[in-house]
Amino acid sequence: MEVDPLAAAQEIRDKVNAIKSELPTGIEEPVVARYDMNAEPVASIALTSETLSQRELSILLEERIKPALQQITGVGQISVYGEEKREIQMLMRPEALRAFSVSTAELSDNITKAIKETPGGNLENSASMLSVSTRFQLSSPRELEGLMVAKRGGQPLYFRQLGRVEDTIKDRTSMARYDGTPAIGIEIGKQSGGNAVKIAAAVKTELAKLQETLPADVQVHLVRDDARRIEESIHSVYEDLILGGIFAVLVVFLFLGDIRSTMISAVTLPTSIVATFFFMHLSGFGINTMSMLGLSLAIGLLIDDAIVVVENIIRHREKGEEPELAAALGTKEIVLAVMATSLSVVAVFLPMGFMKGTVAGFFKEFGLTITFAVMVSLFISFTLTPMLASRFLRPQEKRTNAFFRFQEGFSRRFDGIAESYGRLLERILCKWRKQTAVLSLVLFLASLSITGAIGLGSSLFLF
Repeated sequence: MEVDPLAAAQEIRDKVNAIKSELPTGIEEPVVARYDMNAEPVASIALTSETLSQRELSILLEERIKPALQQITGVGQISVYGEEKREIQMLMRPEALRAFSVSTAELSDNITKAIKETPGGNLENSASMLSVSTRFQLSSPRELEGLMVAKRGGQPLYFRQLGRVEDTIKDRTSMARYDGTPAIGIEIGKQSGGNAVKIAAAVKTELAKLQETLPADVQVHLVRDDARRIEESIHSVYEDLILGGIFAVLVVFLFLGDIRSTMISAVTLPTSIVATFFFMHLSGFGINTMSMLGLSLAIGLLIDDAIVVVENIIRHREKGEEPELAAALGTKEIVLAVMATSLSVVAVFLPMGFMKGTVAGFFKEFGLTITFAVMVSLFISFTLTPMLASRFLRPQEKRTNAFFRFQEGFSRRFDGIAESYGRLLERILCKWRKQTAVLSLVLFLASLSITGAIGLGSSLFLF
């Protein structure tokens, strides 16, 4: 995890280059590339036709479809499967080679020299100088049979005397099928850092345009659309975020029983979230599944600081203090407690922003988004919340509607639970101190004894 991928890739390139001279001649250039999760395919396409052959579909793909897709902004590598590529084969007859005493190496070298472009010097006049080269061009593959490949006894030897030329198809190394029908599969990747949703949308728009210009029996099928999965995932997180905020406000309202204090606390939620987007922009984070999950987790934390501040301000207001003085004193008294609460959360999630390796790709944005949101919430709780409380908070009035009767009944029951807990806490601190310490130690040791049964493999699998 600590290895720099760029340095590792360069080291492998150096090792491969060091032994390139030992590799067989004629092989393709070795390619060393880093795996990039951000360059994964965003869409998969199947090209089918009832009348056109695979070769004809392949020509259509290379001449019209692939160039159109490559022009889309953000599209990276395009991988094709199941296509048929044209191949001109020059097949030799062994008995003819033996009869004319021509080796395969000599034949191969002479063919290569005959068909490659050869510099022919310069053509000059008073005004300009042009480079001249000899270029081998064919109007049909059969013309290769008239290629002079050797001389024997002062007479030219042509390829047709040694073999024949066939216009055929390369051996296929991949196959694609769509609903049981032979097809050509196309995977469209995005450039690293590109917006998958925008790129996929542009690809679908371009495919719709291409479908109108292609032959009637040629069908372009969108097999996989990762942008749709991403949109559904983000939409699901949005729903969780909104529902979490609504329920957090309702719970606060249930306990406080006052619409003004609830709304003052609730203002922290949208303000903190919107302000967090600014810090996400500065850090280069996008609105994706991990950052939105971070906000969803933080939604219950963002309102905590404001609730504590508002409750303490209400306590001062109930003493008869003026709104401004109550807001100032109420906030000042609990500054350290609120800071300790928020910074303890930051201490947990901030280290995620400094993780390295593959793990950082999953949790860096998650941890830092929570950290940004909590710090913004802390700032708002010490500034906006007491200001709103000093302006809009009023002493609670007696209300008689059904909801507030329910809320009063809930408060009485909760106060009863709080009193029972107080009596239990008094006994623990005064009478059952030794028993409590022993029980805590037993629970701690019992927890340690089952750590081996939890297992590490399942955690790695889930990750």
